Amino acid sequence: IINVTRGMFYSNRSLEEIILPEGVTGIEKEAFGHCQKLSNIVIPNTVTYIGEYAFGDCRLLTNITIPSSVTSIDSTAFDECINLTTITGEAGSYAETFAKEHGYTFVEK
Repeated sequence: IINVTRGMFYSNRSLEEIILPEGVTGIEKEAFGHCQKLSNIVIPNTVTYIGEYAFGDCRLLTNITIPSSVTSIDSTAFDECINLTTITGEAGSYAETFAKEHGYTFVEK
């Protein structure tokens, strides 16, 4: 897998956790949209972008760690993630910028 393609896990009602392998470079539009049981995801340091509504409506996500390799996050990537309050990442990273611009608490790892 190079990218988690558009809608790959869309509306998967049993997916609770996913660990993406090293080498994945992108998370496309709606890749995990409406995965309402998804509560944990591990994003490797090879991912550079997170697309539109990639995690939209993942209601059990409360925190997500975004590696410093990510330089682009669509503004709708976490829409309707009603319990997502915290983004963890490295100081000075795009994750920090995104968190502050979108009202999430940023925690430095």
